[in-house]
Amino acid sequence: MSIELGNCAKYIMARNFLKKSQVEFVRSLKSNYDRVTEYSLEAGQEKAWKNCYDVLHAVFSQLSEPYGNLWLVFEYVLPCYNPESHRFQSENHIRADVLLVAKDSVLVLEFKQRAEPFIGLYRQARKYRNRIANYHASSIGMNVEALLVLTGAHQFCDQEEGITGCSPDLLSNEIRRLMGDTPNPHHNIKGWLQSRFYDIAANTVNQNSMISCDLCCSTEYDHGDYGDDRLVFYSRSYDDTQHLYCFDMQTDDFYYMDHCWTGEGVWYKRDDYPTFPVVEISKERAIQIAKGKLYLPTDEDMRRSCNS
Repeated sequence: MSIELGNCAKYIMARNFLKKSQVEFVRSLKSNYDRVTEYSLEAGQEKAWKNCYDVLHAVFSQLSEPYGNLWLVFEYVLPCYNPESHRFQSENHIRADVLLVAKDSVLVLEFKQRAEPFIGLYRQARKYRNRIANYHASSIGMNVEALLVLTGAHQFCDQEEGITGCSPDLLSNEIRRLMGDTPNPHHNIKGWLQSRFYDIAANTVNQNSMISCDLCCSTEYDHGDYGDDRLVFYSRSYDDTQHLYCFDMQTDDFYYMDHCWTGEGVWYKRDDYPTFPVVEISKERAIQIAKGKLYLPTDEDMRRSCNS
């Protein structure tokens, strides 16, 4: 069977999910596994599904009645991105563990059999969220969020990279926070599942716009066309005009601009994510910082920046 974007191993209304036993649930995912991958069942996959079932069964037993009318989508096929062609690849795929689909919102639930998170898990959940929010035709304009669920944790809730990670015992609280107390059901789940993904190439802007021109980009950061939704900008504080960072959500690469306050800064790729605190800033503010329009450095500032 060919693997198509938007395929899933199972979709079911939450109230009907509660009626299924763990054995029935796992059996149905196994029988439909070839819809979502060309490979054989991976070691540990059944255990992961069982953990997922146990967590979701407990959570939806706690949530209010309107949640019973929402759709649960399992092993949803998302596109991989080819940075060389700037296009989605039809032959390679990634899968989101669980989607909770309502009338005007989608919640990605990424399950990990761990007690503690690391930064890559948050980035994975964020990537899945962004694929749906930015490129899934029926989801554009909807509120799309993601949660990282650590099945081995207890009383854990933290946020990194704009994504909340939580333990199963706090999951119902986080779902209500993101989707409200009375979410409305989606009345055309088949249409939503069959909706196409826009090609990244159709969502890009000319190379002479955002990065290469507006941010005085050098060849150190010359990777072709970029759309606004690919890049997130940071500084060390909201009023800081001496440090500028950029994160590429498609490639998971992190860059910093050397001497940004001079208006002639150059982008350099970092080997890792910064360990010091950073805050997200708007693209407009980043452009002003990169053009050196927000601050005139003193001699001491220049010496300190050279040593940072």
